[in-house]
Amino acid sequence: MKKIICILLFISIGAGCARDINSFTGDFELAVITTSSSVERSTVNYFSDGLKLLGSNSYEYAEFGTHFTQPQYTDDNFVYIIPKGLSKYHNTKKIIGLNLGETKKDIVVNIDKSNIQSQAISDQYVFVASNLNGVSYLSRIDKETERLLDKEYKGEYLYLVIAYDNHIYAFIQDLANSSVRIEVLNYNLELKKVITNKLIGQNHSKYVIHNKMLYLSQPFDIDDKAVRDLLVIDLELQEFNRIITLSSNYPSDIYVYKDNLLITHTNDVMPMGKTISVYNLSEEKDAVYMLETKIMTSALCENYLYIADMEGNLSKFDIENDFELVAKAEIDVDNKYISNIIAK
Repeated sequence: MKKIICILLFISIGAGCARDINSFTGDFELAVITTSSSVERSTVNYFSDGLKLLGSNSYEYAEFGTHFTQPQYTDDNFVYIIPKGLSKYHNTKKIIGLNLGETKKDIVVNIDKSNIQSQAISDQYVFVASNLNGVSYLSRIDKETERLLDKEYKGEYLYLVIAYDNHIYAFIQDLANSSVRIEVLNYNLELKKVITNKLIGQNHSKYVIHNKMLYLSQPFDIDDKAVRDLLVIDLELQEFNRIITLSSNYPSDIYVYKDNLLITHTNDVMPMGKTISVYNLSEEKDAVYMLETKIMTSALCENYLYIADMEGNLSKFDIENDFELVAKAEIDVDNKYISNIIAK
């Protein structure tokens, strides 16, 4: 049974993000977030293109981002991150929009939902997926009226939301049989279509949209077996399109690079992989590259791929020169871990 509920929400600009007095402002190439599950203290470290540390800002959040999901970039120069909170509670109940401009004046979206799993951002709304005590919630926050629209899914796991062309694609797993369906809803959270196919697996969290096609990394099939698949959804027809089978298991981060899909391969639970795939969309085949570093999280910026591992090593690879290592830096992760890399 599904219910729609309308309640009030408060959105604040530039509040709720406690920072050190000597906060960083100015230009940068990329940022790396270090965080902790047990302490409400996180740091955003800003780097030049040569991986020189330019400065940092501190935030009083635990689990500020995670390599299990990807940051959400918007056209107004913000990137949205979920600070889940202390691992025992996951009740920060916020989404943070980091300002990628020189002012670093961030946006804080307060929402009365614990255990937020996913987010999607449109011009007018913020959408989030959350779950608690066997109930999942799809929530829509109106940025102007400060109202929240909720849809409940009892006994089901809503784990991913994607916004595209005035529609939400909600990925829902049946807790009884593990099957996954994709609900297509309008921005009023009214159901318009359901996409199902026996080839749709699980654990989708990394995706990219290109030429009205949604490409998702699919590291596991419906039986929880490791696979090497990309799930492709036609966003114009709103239907299952195909499965692309790659040469390596555990597809993770995925990007569009020229006429290619660039995919990192690593098990997000134990990120030890060192493989990159470059899938040519015209020729429908992939080339495989082996790196010298383990992959936990990554970011693409122009012709370079930035990768961080569990030990705090940040590496810059030149894509045009067969992923040659061109720069490296070490990040202090004492009692912390790297959650996300943010490319400007």
